Amino acid sequence: MFDTQRRNFVRRKNFHQYGSEDRSRYTYQGDLFNQFSKNNNEDLFKYIFENDSIPNILYEQNFKAAGDLASKISEDINSVYQFLFEESLPNHIKAGLSGSFGVQVKQLKSLSDDNYSILEMGPGSALLAPLYFKNSTETAITYIILEAIPQHLVIQQLVLKYFSAIHNTYTYCSSIKKYKELQQAGVGNIVLHIGAWDLPKIDLSIDLIVANNFFDQISQRDFDEYTSEIKNRSKPSTKLSLWGGIEKGGVSNLYLFGYGTYHNYNVIEKLSQNYSLESLGKEGSEFHAIFNSSGSLNVEENNVSFDVIEEKLISNALDKTSFLWVDDNATFLNQYSKLFENIELISATSSVNTAPLPCKIQREHIDNQTLNDGNQILIISYRWNGVVNYFLEKEWRVSIEKISDRVVIATLKNDFT
Repeated sequence: MFDTQRRNFVRRKNFHQYGSEDRSRYTYQGDLFNQFSKNNNEDLFKYIFENDSIPNILYEQNFKAAGDLASKISEDINSVYQFLFEESLPNHIKAGLSGSFGVQVKQLKSLSDDNYSILEMGPGSALLAPLYFKNSTETAITYIILEAIPQHLVIQQLVLKYFSAIHNTYTYCSSIKKYKELQQAGVGNIVLHIGAWDLPKIDLSIDLIVANNFFDQISQRDFDEYTSEIKNRSKPSTKLSLWGGIEKGGVSNLYLFGYGTYHNYNVIEKLSQNYSLESLGKEGSEFHAIFNSSGSLNVEENNVSFDVIEEKLISNALDKTSFLWVDDNATFLNQYSKLFENIELISATSSVNTAPLPCKIQREHIDNQTLNDGNQILIISYRWNGVVNYFLEKEWRVSIEKISDRVVIATLKNDFT
């Protein structure tokens, strides 16, 4: 189960050109000795800490969704980074992490309660648990952190032990035996940190399962094993919360916000076999889905789907759009053809292709388009991060509001203050 000794784990790369949605270009072995003998460990841990989140350029959207929490947790994130690496976290990375984890902490607070058992799958740098405990009032929480990549286990242990000592809001342990002793002793909040291979050993029904940016990043075999294991530990009141990483991209077998072509499952449909979809919507830059073990929601009757939400958000954006940037391969746009029937917006891109665009949208070269401060561009592209970099190279500051993995709103600003 979860064979980390042989599997090639895919890591993110080419951020500058493609953005974090393209993670299929660089692999490394999940072999503890191999990694630690061939890499600069500090750089590896920095990479995990700084990049195991959504793109930093989306910080404004997530700061708004997180409210006061984003600012409250900012210094805590910087403090553990400074402790680990003896330097301050770069401001743009700190802003991205604060916005992202601000949204996640807010969600977790709204879903948890006293005496709850929480299971977080694929926690990255493990910041969510300590930030949640620091900013919540719930007591007697058992928080299980589950990880399959050895390198992540190491950085997670450092982060979790640091916050346990500094904030003293939970007791840390990495042994199921030790956890049982702490539980019997009536210790308050407990964080149990284990490898994925130990999941079958947990004899505990879970109240809340958190899997943010996770289910599209694993192999088909692991997907099936994880869902089987959590089903066995779910009870009628169990909730499953997913933020980010649940959109299926338009490329065959590829989840663009994920670690590559590991499986071709539709995450929502697959999880709906064991859980009922309670809600689906946008929170900050990402889609947020909540499932429960009991009750039901007829998705079709309630018109709940990515496409329905995406269409509505595109419709709202068109009223403020200065011009479009439509990729040559954005054929999915045809399903929204009615939105563009009476729209005279031009697609201005760097492409030299002259083939017709979807929805009869007219095209011109971006060099023929006058760019002004405050222009809002509706970018319809799977590689929207590369489009953003085009404008950054032209010395524009760009503010991004993400609609979906393939559509964003870019606002141009002519200052870098």
